[in-house]
Amino acid sequence: MDEMYADACPRCNSRHPAALEPLPKSYQDNFRVEVERLLESVFAGNPSGNMLAATGKALTERVAQAYTGVTDDFTTPDAAMLVHLIRDTWQLAAAKSYRQLRDLTLALTNENGKLREWSDFKEVAGKICEQYNSTWLQTEYNFAAISAQTAARRTKLEKEADIIPNLQASLAQIGVIFPQNHPYYSGVPRAEIRKSILYLPPENTYQAVKIGGHKVE
Repeated sequence: MDEMYADACPRCNSRHPAALEPLPKSYQDNFRVEVERLLESVFAGNPSGNMLAATGKALTERVAQAYTGVTDDFTTPDAAMLVHLIRDTWQLAAAKSYRQLRDLTLALTNENGKLREWSDFKEVAGKICEQYNSTWLQTEYNFAAISAQTAARRTKLEKEADIIPNLQASLAQIGVIFPQNHPYYSGVPRAEIRKSILYLPPENTYQAVKIGGHKVE
């Protein structure tokens, strides 16, 4: 994963492997407080706390940090992409918070269906929260940055598609750079693509095509 961005970043022209970025200590401290609050409230039968807000804040701030270059003009493609990323990240945080609360609620009873004592529940629930808010959260934090960087690169390619058609599709025994909005990107079957390549005018191919080992100009 740390080699995913071995090439220069299209935004800052430098290499910065996002996957190696640890969750900031301030976030870790905040999650420890929220976990304690969540466990006590679940055991008391009245789940509360700010776990959803804490998760959403950590991940969306990482997305915004990794997706650089957005100006104050919110009508640009970059701004639109960032809005979609942040919306999707909050949806992930909400789904994750729901699943965590469900698992904690189920942990209130033991394998025999009897209500656990506080000490027993805290031990079992602590392991659940450790997985959700440490192991998985770190992975999600890394993935948020990588997704933002990938989206930034994709948006840049789309904006420059008329100048440099860099969106490339690789098929077996075929090497061709398809232009923006080519049928390939709409899920056209490979057999149809093979046939259509033979009839593409030169301005739509951008490089030689090979089919079955034979070059098609």
